[in-house]
Amino acid sequence: MELVKGGSDMRGISEADAETLIEEHLRERGWNLADFTVTRKRWREDLDGEEADRVFLYEGQVVAILEAKKPGKDLWAALEQAKGYARTYRRNTGQDVPLIFASDGEGFVRQNLRANTLPERLAVFPTPTEFLEFFRPQATELHGTLRDYQRVAVSQVLAAA
Repeated sequence: MELVKGGSDMRGISEADAETLIEEHLRERGWNLADFTVTRKRWREDLDGEEADRVFLYEGQVVAILEAKKPGKDLWAALEQAKGYARTYRRNTGQDVPLIFASDGEGFVRQNLRANTLPERLAVFPTPTEFLEFFRPQATELHGTLRDYQRVAVSQVLAAA
């Protein structure tokens, strides 16, 4: 299936097709989808029978949830669905999920739950290096007495540079 960004009508594709487009995008951005220590598809563990489309792991913990929707569906509502999974995961494990994403295969929406930011549109998903920078910031020496939200802000500025 050939898609022309912005000019194509993707409304006829299914959620499974959108997941395929998302996976291809992740591979292009450097993600190894066969490395199950980093990302997993169709995650059900600790979600009370619900299923997240994709999770991202850091040091064995779920740190991001990506909810896929077919084009034309509300990505803001998909973020709320991912936020619900994050709440369930926290209730069942005691671990926070700091990032949530939603995508329809064309673009991405991200929300940083740790810093309580507003959702933001992304043209591309973060690379593995950019993603890890969120959790292991380069500016550790600057972080001495910073509050959590300040550390996140410094990390995001460095990742965007």
